[in-house]
Amino acid sequence: CTHPLLAGLPLDQQRKEIVESKEWIEFLLKTYPPYTSYTADIFAYPSGIPGVDFNEATQQLVREAGFSMAVSVRGYSNKKGLDLFNVERRIALNEPLWMFKLRCAGVIDWVRKLFFKQNQTLP
Repeated sequence: CTHPLLAGLPLDQQRKEIVESKEWIEFLLKTYPPYTSYTADIFAYPSGIPGVDFNEATQQLVREAGFSMAVSVRGYSNKKGLDLFNVERRIALNEPLWMFKLRCAGVIDWVRKLFFKQNQTLP
């Protein structure tokens, strides 16, 4: 697997990348200490950007490969009833813990909606 932006590839190449990445991770889990019987159940789209890195067809291929969910970087919080193949992943590189907690709780989304018009591009 080469970590490409999946949505730009033909479906057969997307399928190959997805399946081979699952097989490789599971091989590593069984081959190296602590030698687990775990399986790769969660897929992370390489860049995580909807429409650029993955689309609905990509999500279907991830389902068919046997993953139970997939994570992206949609830019808004997860809500009840969300699509399990487009779950927001949180990356906290250079922000304080309190800000990370607010982001995970959805407070940042609420503030953004409060201060920016619906049709305006949000920062």
